[in-house]
Amino acid sequence: MAEFKFRILKHFGVLSVSAKGWSKELNLVSYNDAPAKYDIRDWSPDHTKMGKGVTLNEEEFESLSAIISGYASTKYAQEAMQQNAMRKIAEKAEEAKSDAKVSVEEEENIEALTETEAEAS
Repeated sequence: MAEFKFRILKHFGVLSVSAKGWSKELNLVSYNDAPAKYDIRDWSPDHTKMGKGVTLNEEEFESLSAIISGYASTKYAQEAMQQNAMRKIAEKAEEAKSDAKVSVEEEENIEALTETEAEAS
């Protein structure tokens, strides 16, 4: 049986690390001297063992990147709109509270005037 070879040509980053120290990584890897592919999989701490993963060619990687970018920008846009809406609701609530205070103060003034007029009569 032919020897299985791999070579990590570029390490992009770690996505997560398990309790046992294995890390899920995004790398550019060449397997058996074939052209390198983007690779997402678990690696042992010393990178001598690997778990199951997925390899992507350049086109697939660009498609995945576009999907993630579109999702992220949509998600952030939605969050920004929600925050803006919440801010506007809070401002309206403050205005209503302020208007309610004025109304209460006006009512108190009217009552005081009415009492003063009643005492004067």
